[in-house]
Amino acid sequence: MKNALLVILDYFSALQPREQLVLKLGAIALVPILSLMFLLPKWDSYSLLKTELDGLQTDIMWLDEQHATVERVANNCPELNRQNIENKVKLTNLLRRNQIQVESVSQEDESIIFSLSGKDGNQFMKSIYAIACQGYSFNELSLSLDAADPAILNAKFGVQRAK
Repeated sequence: MKNALLVILDYFSALQPREQLVLKLGAIALVPILSLMFLLPKWDSYSLLKTELDGLQTDIMWLDEQHATVERVANNCPELNRQNIENKVKLTNLLRRNQIQVESVSQEDESIIFSLSGKDGNQFMKSIYAIACQGYSFNELSLSLDAADPAILNAKFGVQRAK
């Protein structure tokens, strides 16, 4: 490294004063140009990130303003229809009230497993909604057409108290 620097200095000192001046001015001009070449992409990235940050902050402010609305629609279960349903008999009654035939009910650990049948898919959807509004979560849910009679839906629900 020292030898290379000595060679460059010897070469530089052998040049005419005007050539040395041109090289010095060129080196001085090269520093800002290289700095600009390095900083311009960084500045563009900063500008894009600043714009994105402003947009995200606007979104956060809007979400803060909408907090009450979001909280209200997060659980759209009507307050009046909530009951403290705590066992499989009450859930069975809820399903029957929605005109769904309960084929079997079994209990496995904390889950209640229902085998069901019915003719109206909308009744199944209402039942799913009603069970969810009672504070249960579904860990199993399957619907299929009956092999013997395609007008009948067979279902299997596995529910447990939401934690």
